[in-house]
Amino acid sequence: MAAALPVAQPAVSQHLKVLKQIGLVSDRAEGTRRRYRLNEAGAAALRDQLDGRTAGNRDR
Repeated sequence: MAAALPVAQPAVSQHLKVLKQIGLVSDRAEGTRRRYRLNEAGAAALRDQLDGRTAGNRDR
């Protein structure tokens, strides 16, 4: 994934660490690498939060 992004690999690792801490991704070890995947429940919770905020902004 890091090769496809315009940032250094350590920066990608730090971003993935934060996303894991807040529950948006999960990971598993595969040898010396980690495989990340979207946590559907975390993404749904974020979507609900964002939908609630944008709905509140429409009422103003």
